[in-house]
Amino acid sequence: LGALVASSGDDVAARRSRATRDALFRGRTIIDSVRDTALAADNARRAFDAKEGERKTQELLLETRIPRELEPPPGHLRDGGPRHDNDHTDFRAIRVLPTADEVMCHVP
Repeated sequence: LGALVASSGDDVAARRSRATRDALFRGRTIIDSVRDTALAADNARRAFDAKEGERKTQELLLETRIPRELEPPPGHLRDGGPRHDNDHTDFRAIRVLPTADEVMCHVP
């Protein structure tokens, strides 16, 4: 009988140990998931901030490099806004071949 009670106590302890281990594993899985989500959100924010910062830097550089009295700045930097659909602040976005809107544009 003593061996049976000891064996039963060992089984209870083993089950508690497994239950604790399983609960810790589930908790760790949740924590990892939350951490991964937070890291992804932070990376997305940083990418957005970098892109937005790059755009603002380019606009600032263009504003300071081009004397407004000599040549109006491109795209949204121009007081009246873009002249046509191929008038971009970022020169890398300008298409090589002129668009129909660009050809028909009367604004210098």
